[in-house]
Amino acid sequence: MPKNQLPELRYSDPKLRFIEYQAILRILANGNKNVMAQQYPAVHSKISEFEKNFEKSDLDTFKGQALDMLNRGVFDNKLAGQAMMNVYRFMESEGRVVPDGYDDEVIEQDQSSVNIPLLTKAQRNINAEIKKVKRDQRSISRENHQRKRLGNEALVPKNVYEEARSIVFEYLKIGGNREELTQIAQELAVQRGLTELQTNTLSQHIMLAYFDKLNIHNRLEFELLANPSQENKSIFYLWHQLCRKYEKGIEFPLSFDQGAKMASCSKSTYPNYIEKMCNLKILKKVAKGKRGANSKMADVYRLLVTVKR
Repeated sequence: MPKNQLPELRYSDPKLRFIEYQAILRILANGNKNVMAQQYPAVHSKISEFEKNFEKSDLDTFKGQALDMLNRGVFDNKLAGQAMMNVYRFMESEGRVVPDGYDDEVIEQDQSSVNIPLLTKAQRNINAEIKKVKRDQRSISRENHQRKRLGNEALVPKNVYEEARSIVFEYLKIGGNREELTQIAQELAVQRGLTELQTNTLSQHIMLAYFDKLNIHNRLEFELLANPSQENKSIFYLWHQLCRKYEKGIEFPLSFDQGAKMASCSKSTYPNYIEKMCNLKILKKVAKGKRGANSKMADVYRLLVTVKR
């Protein structure tokens, strides 16, 4: 995998970062240390130090097990994205989630170190009942929607649905793409014994649909850049300018003059740009201001989609 396609390191803990580095080296960089040195120079220069600090006591923890499994190829998969996802799921679950087909003993989390607040029996019952009602409502609504749209024979079991969404979420975090996700969906369908209709539902209506929802900023950027008209260029620029200044979901005032200046466009074309951004659901106008030279009331907007920074 080229240098610019390698993911950012997500762990700050030195030992976890060492394991993550080794995983990327093996799975994504095909053992190319030069590529790793270019992408992660600070970590690469200290890799020997990290290895020395990996104490013998660590070998009996999930960290040691992860390194051992990595060296033995337990996480390997013909799809690199799936292999990296297996690594991250194992690490973040502290050894409780292992790749399919791995039968070695799994390290259990030490529950004595977990600080869980105590609730009264009545509080526990109330909380459990509320959560159950909400889960049931969501489940029934989702199932009825699928049944109406796709038919009974295309319904996917609840446990497979939840597993698929979890896979998509983790896969997106390591920079996965739609093409490879389609293959992952096909593999999951085979592993879970789904029919052809269920496989189509799993791939098209669950995994790819959820991927697009989580990855909406990339899709919008692609649509704008695929047709590089002056309008799309100005919208793209204004969107990035707003994301640098405001957080997603936070309301902010944006006057006519200020918006045109941020978009580097004329005041006559700015209204068309801002309207298209609202139609694309990049922005939402939550309050209308007043026009006029003496008015200090600006339109109020909220960013619905932010770009990666």
